Amino acid sequence: MRIFHLILKDLAYSLRSPFVLAFMLVLPVLQAGLPYLAFQGLTNGLEIQSTHLQIVNLDQPVAQYPDFLAGDLLIENFQNEALKDVLVVDEVRDEAAARLAVEDRQVDVALIIPADFTASLFDPSTHAQIVLYQDPALSMGPGIVREMVTNFTDGFT
Repeated sequence: MRIFHLILKDLAYSLRSPFVLAFMLVLPVLQAGLPYLAFQGLTNGLEIQSTHLQIVNLDQPVAQYPDFLAGDLLIENFQNEALKDVLVVDEVRDEAAARLAVEDRQVDVALIIPADFTASLFDPSTHAQIVLYQDPALSMGPGIVREMVTNFTDGFT
């Protein structure tokens, strides 16, 4: 019992020290409270700015399947209702105008689907490249578009 008496006496002596009390009570509260006070405006969650996307669909059908266009399927993926808060999609016909819109910062990304996109799905000797023309200052929006295109094309392989 003598050891417990010594422990309690030492504990009572230590708790009278302002230095110990500051490290036990004040600093943990400050450590949790300062980030809360600094970032209390972020309590609504993460806000992602919508990305303005222009799609140029130059895709042409192939003779074997005249009613099928892979470019149209890709555009349907981007116009999904679940993505309406993240992507604003416009479809245009002129590739040069889409590139100019990106350079003038009217849109964030231009997606150019080549004329032989559907043909490249059925003919292994044909290689089509989808062009993603983006504002170099942006990363999140073009990254979302790039991943969607990659997932779409991987589905055909």
